[in-house]
Amino acid sequence: MRKLKNSYVRIAIILLMVLSLAGPSFNASASPRASHPPINLGTTANFAVLAGSDVNDTTPSTVIGDVGLDPATGANIDVTCAEVTGTIYDNDAA
Repeated sequence: MRKLKNSYVRIAIILLMVLSLAGPSFNASASPRASHPPINLGTTANFAVLAGSDVNDTTPSTVIGDVGLDPATGANIDVTCAEVTGTIYDNDAA
């Protein structure tokens, strides 16, 4: 039993050594994404938050850009004008 336990410990140590040497090759962020063209956001480019049902925050918040909500109404927007540097757009039910 003790021999079997020692074998597992040796295998684990060897595996850790191999993975530590090969670590950088397993890094998914190592390859640059520069080959992908930028996404054109069109008229949504100025929005920091664009939602369909709720916009909630933890006070105090700072939102740099526009806030938009549709199809829900402005009653579901929980940020204040003082927290937003852009414009707040909502679907006015009236």
